[in-house]
Amino acid sequence: MPILITKLLRWIAVIPAAVITLIVVTLFVNLVFPIMVSFHMDTDGAIFRTMNDCISTGTSTGAFVFVGTLIAPSYQKIVALSLTALSCLLMGYGWHSGMPISGESYSFFVVFAGITGSIIGYLTICDRIPTEQGPSHQ
Repeated sequence: MPILITKLLRWIAVIPAAVITLIVVTLFVNLVFPIMVSFHMDTDGAIFRTMNDCISTGTSTGAFVFVGTLIAPSYQKIVALSLTALSCLLMGYGWHSGMPISGESYSFFVVFAGITGSIIGYLTICDRIPTEQGPSHQ
């Protein structure tokens, strides 16, 4: 397959792959975390619900940024920053629009965990991206 088509397909796949990763990680954490802590705490309580939501939101937003950036064929630092900003904006919008309806007092912590997860995903992927060098170093 020509390089141009491969790069185009990778650019098209950035957002869908990041969203699929977000969904898969959220489902995985929501399935595994209750099993891990069910021996030590009540899984019907507010503390468990808050911990589960914070951990699943933080890990999934971090994975959203990480995987989306890995798929991008170039400009990875810009893609990482853009995905982090998108994630933070969506978390803020979700908190702003959902809190008055749901009335849940722990939603601030979930939003904070999501923003923190996005930033950690950004910092992690930026450490793995090689610094771009000018044409004289090729």
